[in-house]
Amino acid sequence: MKILVTGGAGFIGSHIVDVYVAEGHEVTVVDDLSTGSEENINPEAKFIKIDICEKQLESVFKSGHFDCVSHQAANIVVRQSIENPIYDANTNIVGTLSVLELCRRYGVKKFIFASSVAVYGEPEYIPVDETHRIAPLSQYGVSKFCAEKYCDLYRRTYDIQRITFRYSNVYGPRQRHDSEAGVISIFINNILNDEPPTIFGDGDQIRDFVYVGDIANANLIALKTEESGVFNLGCGKPYTVNQLLGIFSSIFNKEIRHIHADKRPGDIKMMAISSGKAVGQLGWESPIELYEGLENTVRWFKDGERKGNDKAQGRGSSRKA
Repeated sequence: MKILVTGGAGFIGSHIVDVYVAEGHEVTVVDDLSTGSEENINPEAKFIKIDICEKQLESVFKSGHFDCVSHQAANIVVRQSIENPIYDANTNIVGTLSVLELCRRYGVKKFIFASSVAVYGEPEYIPVDETHRIAPLSQYGVSKFCAEKYCDLYRRTYDIQRITFRYSNVYGPRQRHDSEAGVISIFINNILNDEPPTIFGDGDQIRDFVYVGDIANANLIALKTEESGVFNLGCGKPYTVNQLLGIFSSIFNKEIRHIHADKRPGDIKMMAISSGKAVGQLGWESPIELYEGLENTVRWFKDGERKGNDKAQGRGSSRKA
């Protein structure tokens, strides 16, 4: 299968590219490298540096003859969406629409879209399933839901099979530590540099953490299924931020000093989701427990420290178009 992965140099996108390549698919990556890294890109993938909003993206579709597009490119920083909602909308709404329109023009029949549990807002009940009402607390959540509706419109109007995944808090190797989107990577970087992590609020906020390898596997399943729809992806075992620090204390075998700051606008107090639909209809599982996943992630960060580069375990030089 010929597959285009937008944002394929990023944290999640690069893991998806890896599993696609491992299955023998022909993968093209487009990424503007604004947050991704060329080191993340699998050397067997073709890489084209481009913004998804640029008109030149059409030439990629024209020559690519893609069977499927996995759309992972997005602005994922909630704070940035609040401070600069026009940028957020241009990237997450207009960018998605641009990619969908090119799928229509060039006959792409499968579209995999990365959305977020941020569309739900503060839950009315836990665990949150896909029937929960939509009430986002941030511009990011609004832009993701708007993009979801465009995906559904193109499914109904142009017969493009679409699978939308609403990711919970994804973590794992290659996650950046200089963005609010990666609380686990930020905490690990703090601890390794003997800096106290900052907890916004009282630390009792509940989060659903899911390992990036499990997210990649779901995107692999999406290639093979005839199912179409919206699916939550999470571990189903929520933890408080205070519990998260307790696990880190165990992994690092020391007490973790931390500081508190005011709750940030757009932050959700509690989030735990049900992935039963993905398990039942797609056969997806999330087998990595949080402790094991955190150990894997800490190991990756420590390898980066030893190599003097926090983007360690890069994929080597990639092929450019």
